[in-house]
Amino acid sequence: MGSHRQRPERPVRGPFYRRHRHLAAYWHEGTFVLHPYATGPALAANPLLVSVLHDLSAWTSAEGCAERLGFSRRATLRFLNRLAACGILERSAVIPADALPSAWDVWGPAAGLLHFSTRNREFSGDRAATREFVRHALASPPPASLKSYSGRPTIDLPRSPANSAFSKILAARRTWRQFGARPVTIGALSSVLRSTFAVQRWVDLQTLGRVMLRSSPSGGARHPIEAYLVVRKVSGLASGTYHYNPDRGGLVRLRTRPVTERTLIRMLGGQAWYGKASALVVLTAVFARTAWVYRSARAYRAVLLEAGHFCQTFCLAATEIRLAPFCTGAFSEAAIESALGVDGVEESVVYVAGVGTRPRHVTWAPLPAGESGLG
Repeated sequence: MGSHRQRPERPVRGPFYRRHRHLAAYWHEGTFVLHPYATGPALAANPLLVSVLHDLSAWTSAEGCAERLGFSRRATLRFLNRLAACGILERSAVIPADALPSAWDVWGPAAGLLHFSTRNREFSGDRAATREFVRHALASPPPASLKSYSGRPTIDLPRSPANSAFSKILAARRTWRQFGARPVTIGALSSVLRSTFAVQRWVDLQTLGRVMLRSSPSGGARHPIEAYLVVRKVSGLASGTYHYNPDRGGLVRLRTRPVTERTLIRMLGGQAWYGKASALVVLTAVFARTAWVYRSARAYRAVLLEAGHFCQTFCLAATEIRLAPFCTGAFSEAAIESALGVDGVEESVVYVAGVGTRPRHVTWAPLPAGESGLG
């Protein structure tokens, strides 16, 4: 008998496709929606598409997809590439090795959908948009400013001294939107940054490693919050972008390109009154630090709460030395992250504060002169 030589198997050709890991499906106002929340906007879709996506939970070749769909390879490629362009599918020339899970893999769509779908919102500061905003707000009466219990006994509490140093700082803390012409000094800026972000001490938690303690609390002492500076006008410091090193209490220069008023306004969603601030302090979160210990999506709340702790400490520290601080949730993540070199996925902007000097002969400047805030 002659020997039988087995023909080698033909390697499977790419490209390969897989359902995107960060994908949510839901009904919105009668329309079925697929939302690749980490990569793109929500899209109206046919619910039958879900059965196709169900079969693409693992990397699959175009030929394999064509067999399942009963289409030609050309038609299948066209269909799959459209889904990949929308972010619904991942596409690769070869089957890639599985990447380490990110916080968004650990926390799932409960946190990811909120985080990514609320990024890079459009903010309009023109008067027409402001008037429209107010018109919608006044279409119904506002909720009560205070909660009250009628007919229930009330116990008056003793008043604390109003003249302590800390009580005066609390009473003076306001959000400033008007600034003096003088720059903030590098010494004043260093004092505020050190009070807010510097490491107070290191603690060995054995199995959880060496962790830092700072003036604001952090769940499990994971401290996901990082601080960056966007400097426009600080005496003794070149205009540009920096990262604050909380251990050494120093700045790492990232970019030396001068920062203009226009840059600050663009970063802060068109809020022109912040253009004359001396510097922005950008708070980002490295989500994996928290997700490494806390695997519930609820931990995303903790990250946002921690950003609030740091921002309030920053404002109080600036108020103590008579600077003009502010904080805002209206900002362009894309503009800021591009300037800082932050990817916006594993590390993202969560809050922005800023500081300037106080204008002369002004005790509080909520809005620039002549601005009513109502257009």
